[in-house]
Amino acid sequence: MNRRRALRDGAEDWRDALAPGEARFVPAIVQPQMPDIVRRALAAGARPPLEYMGAGMTGVVFCAGDIAYKVARDTRPIDHQFFEEEAEWLRAVTAVPEVAPHVVHFRGFDPDNLVIVRDCPVADPDQSAWRYGENKLHDLHRQIERDMIPHGWTAPEFKLDSYVLTTRGPVLVDASMPSRVGEELARYVEAVAADERPLWTTPEDLAFAVRMEAGRTLTQAKSDRLEALIAERWPKGSEVGGDVWYHGSPDRFEQFHTRVGNTFGTGTSDVPLFLTRDPKFAALYAGANGYIYTVRPHVVRTFDARGFVLDERYWPPPRDALTPEGQVLYDDLVENRIFPELIRYGTRNEVEDEWLSMHDSQGTYASIFARDYDVMETTEMKRWLRAHDYDSFFVSGDGPDDNLAIFNPEQIKILSVRPSRPESSPSEIRESGRLHDAPPSLEALVATADARYPLAGAEVDGRRVRVHVPNTESIDGYFRDQETLGGVRAVPMADFGGPRTVFYAADDFARSERLARAIEHSGEINPLIVGFDDEGAFIIEGAHRYVALYELRARAFPALVVVGLD
Repeated sequence: MNRRRALRDGAEDWRDALAPGEARFVPAIVQPQMPDIVRRALAAGARPPLEYMGAGMTGVVFCAGDIAYKVARDTRPIDHQFFEEEAEWLRAVTAVPEVAPHVVHFRGFDPDNLVIVRDCPVADPDQSAWRYGENKLHDLHRQIERDMIPHGWTAPEFKLDSYVLTTRGPVLVDASMPSRVGEELARYVEAVAADERPLWTTPEDLAFAVRMEAGRTLTQAKSDRLEALIAERWPKGSEVGGDVWYHGSPDRFEQFHTRVGNTFGTGTSDVPLFLTRDPKFAALYAGANGYIYTVRPHVVRTFDARGFVLDERYWPPPRDALTPEGQVLYDDLVENRIFPELIRYGTRNEVEDEWLSMHDSQGTYASIFARDYDVMETTEMKRWLRAHDYDSFFVSGDGPDDNLAIFNPEQIKILSVRPSRPESSPSEIRESGRLHDAPPSLEALVATADARYPLAGAEVDGRRVRVHVPNTESIDGYFRDQETLGGVRAVPMADFGGPRTVFYAADDFARSERLARAIEHSGEINPLIVGFDDEGAFIIEGAHRYVALYELRARAFPALVVVGLD
C-alpha cells in the first residue's frame, strides 16, 4: 500500500507522518485528536514528513517545505464557521494591495477537511516581538483593520504570536476570528437566509452581528431590513420558546405584571418574571395557599453565557475561548461597563480586583456562567442585558439553575392555574428533622448554632481559609428575624444531605468537578454562607463549593452562619 495513502486512511500511527522528533512537541491535550488531524491534513494534500509548528484553540499547523497546513482540531459547526471566515479573509486580502504584503500568501481552502493551505514563512532568528517593538505590531494591526473595513472585513483577533517576524518584516499568519462588516455581512446574511450558504451558528448570533454594525458599516435601515429577514427565515426565537414552564405566586391574577424594585446591586430596576421547569420548585414560591401557573413563554433572545464557551480547558474561560458575543461580555466586564467599580484601575487594588473578578473560579465573571442569581439579578447586570436586546436570561434559584427570567409579561401565555398544596403535613415535617415540635426563639437557635459551629482557624480540614466571603449581600433580609454568628465558623459536612440535595442539573455537577480540581490545586477555599433555622442547616451561598468539597471527601468547611426564623 502507498505510504501516504496508508497514513491518510489511518493504517499507521500519526507520528509516522511527522518529521523525526516532531511528535514530542505535540501537547498531551492535542494528542488524542492527532490521528484525525493528520488524516485530514494528508487528505488536503500535505506530504510527509510534516513539521509540527504549533496548536491553538481551534487548529494545528504543520509545514511541509514552504507550504503550511492549518487543520481544524475538530469539525463542529463552530469550527466550520471559524475556518470558513479565516479562509475568506485571507482570500479577500489578496485584492487589497495595502494589506497583502503584511499577510501570509493564501493558497487554498479544503472545506470538507477544514484545512487552510498557505505559505510557511521563515522567521528571522535575530528578530523577536520585543526587538521589533510590540507597539509597532499593534499599529500595523490597526492599520490592517482600517484598510480592510472598506472591503467588508475587520482585522483578525490580535495576538503577538499571530505574526512571524521575517527578514522582510512582520507577516500575519494567524487570521483567526475576523468579522464580516458592511456589504460583505449583508451579502452573507442574504445568502444564508436564502439557504445558499449554511448557517453554522445560530440566528441569534447572526442578528447580533448585524446589530453591532448598525450605524457603523450598515445604515440603520439596512440593519433593520436584515434583522427582519433573519426573523422571517427563523421565526420565533430561542429554544425555550415552545416549552411549558411554571410560575409560583402567593396571589391569584389573570395576567402577568412586572414591577420596579431592588433585588441585588445598586438602585432599582425592572424585576423580571421568574419561571421554572419544575412545578415542585414553583410550589415553594407559591406557598401553602398560593397558586401554580403553567405557562408558555415566547422569547426571542435569551442570555446564557454557557453558550458562549468554545473551549472549557480553562475555567473561567479566557477571552479567546469565547464566541464574539461572549467577547463583548468579557470586554464590558474588564472595562467596568457593567459594574463600574469591578476593577479599581490605577489603585493598589487593581491587580487583585482583576484576578478576583475575572480569573477566580468563584468570582463575578465565573458567577455569570454559573447563572448565580445574586449576579444575574443585579441592577447593573439587568441594565446591561436590556441594553444588549436580551429579553430573558437563565438564572439560578435556591435549587435548579435553569430557571428563566423574562422582562416583558406580554411574552408569557398562561395555560392553566391551580392552587398549590403543602408538600408535607405537620407530622411529616417533624419526622423529617425539625429540631423542635414548636419553633424555638431566635435566641435559643443562636445558642444551639454557636455551640455546634466553633470559630474557624486559618485552616479548616487542611485547607487555607480565604478572607473574602462571596455574596454577603444575600444575607440581608434572608429571614424575617435573623442574626449572623460572629466570625467564620467550621461547619461539618455531615450536617448536609449530599450533592443531590442542592443540584438537579448535570452542568452544575460538571462545574463543581472543575471547581474541586481548582480547590485541590490551590489548597484554599472561600467561606460559604450557611443558614440555620428550626429545621437545621442548609446552604445559602456556595452550593458549588459544597459539592466540590464533597467530591474531595472533605469533613468540614468554613462558613458564615446566619441563624433565623421565617
